[in-house]
Amino acid sequence: MSDAKPTGWNVVVTGAWNLAILTPSGIAGRLFGLAPSAAVEIEVAMDRPGSFRVIHDGVSVDPNDGRLLVAPRDSTFSALEKAAKVAIRALADLPVTPVGAAGVNFRYALDSIPDPLRDLLAAKLERELSNEGYTIVQHFSRKTMAFRDGLINVELLHEADGPGTVVFNFHRASAAHAELSSWLAQVETMDAETRKLCSILKISLGQEAD
Repeated sequence: MSDAKPTGWNVVVTGAWNLAILTPSGIAGRLFGLAPSAAVEIEVAMDRPGSFRVIHDGVSVDPNDGRLLVAPRDSTFSALEKAAKVAIRALADLPVTPVGAAGVNFRYALDSIPDPLRDLLAAKLERELSNEGYTIVQHFSRKTMAFRDGLINVELLHEADGPGTVVFNFHRASAAHAELSSWLAQVETMDAETRKLCSILKISLGQEAD
């Protein structure tokens, strides 16, 4: 099995989020439940006017580009669950915001792709291209599966003989705040499902915390 490093886990809720409400102070008070005098960290993008994120207690909130992105600093189950609770709070606090979907993303970096996983992903087209002398320098595979009231999108991108990335995206499309909140409350179940899929894909999570 190949050891995998968790990286860049996050929660996303697409919608017409009102940036006049979700200012840094609005995020601090509404989503983090902080007093007006509480200090938070604010990061501003130098190359994207109006783009910012607010950081508190290891969780960042970025309310730009038609989506609310909530990301934990550490890619662990407990940190991701904390981020999901912040997103759920946003859905509860802004109940008239038009929304479209919610996603929970588990991402892993792979130093290399093990042979058992290569065998699982091998396709007739790739073999035929190789037999005709074509050199495949990058591989991409995506599978979408039904899961409860939503979907699991599994994406694997890797260089021919180098590192790769696998992403497990738990997606739920809905315009109902309650349905998206219910979806985001299932992080523990999603974590268990991710581990099951990693076992099927011959990906070792090593000594991952949490």
